[in-house]
Amino acid sequence: MSNLVLSKVTFDGSASNLESDVDPVEKFVSLLAESVSSGSFAKCTLSKNKGEEKTLVNIYVRMVEVKKKAALQFLYRHKTNDIYKNYNLEECVENMRGLLTSSFKQAHLFTTEGDWEIMIGKKTRLVKVKKATFEEPVSRQHDRTKNLIVSKQEQYLQLLGITNNEGQARPGMVDKLRQIQNFVSVLENLMKDSGIAKTSLLDDEQAGPPLTVLDMGCGKGYLTFAAHDYLTNKCGIKVRTKGVEMRQELVDKTNEWARELNMHPNDADGSNSAGLSFAQGCVTCLRYSNG
Repeated sequence: MSNLVLSKVTFDGSASNLESDVDPVEKFVSLLAESVSSGSFAKCTLSKNKGEEKTLVNIYVRMVEVKKKAALQFLYRHKTNDIYKNYNLEECVENMRGLLTSSFKQAHLFTTEGDWEIMIGKKTRLVKVKKATFEEPVSRQHDRTKNLIVSKQEQYLQLLGITNNEGQARPGMVDKLRQIQNFVSVLENLMKDSGIAKTSLLDDEQAGPPLTVLDMGCGKGYLTFAAHDYLTNKCGIKVRTKGVEMRQELVDKTNEWARELNMHPNDADGSNSAGLSFAQGCVTCLRYSNG
């Protein structure tokens, strides 16, 4: 294995070769390089930001494959958005050294050989956890969208201003996108337990009227669109979804979006046909028939 020289540290694949006078930060970045080179790297996280970039909360590092080449992806998690950057090993080491020196007070390195934690302060400490969290390296698959219940490329996400044309969350919409993913995950479990999907997949005569879904106080309809899309396109069932909102301007806008997405029902008020529609009203005054 070829040697990788890191400042005072000469690494040839064994952590025991670290020089005794190397400080904890240098040891940590060297352990990171060793784990990547040996194939034992799982992931790395940085927390407790002390740097000038106040909106930065955490950084998550994982191995990915970009154009059939290995790279280390840094996910910079800010309060309002996420930023992804890919680095080769040398760039990763320099970046990690700088982050630990100037920006973060704590970092965890997870490898299949063991976990390491560095706590930076007046007395910086590097501690090895005896038992490894990961028995196997984490998948390097770059595109994880197939593991998401809601694809970031969904048309309604773009139309509602949650994601851009590339499927990335728009500024200020990261938390909303997570909320939608979590909401649909809960809905998925409810559908599995309820048995509704099985009865709704029957032919028209056997299944009866469409399933009725009401979202009271739906606002801009983020979760209303998500529920209707999941039930219709993922579960394949007939559903009549109605969003109820006091503000008429939002009712008009969400109905416009539903029509643009071909989700709006055939009848004018959406009371009889399967589809997604919105109405002005409140919880205490709305009368809705499930017939």
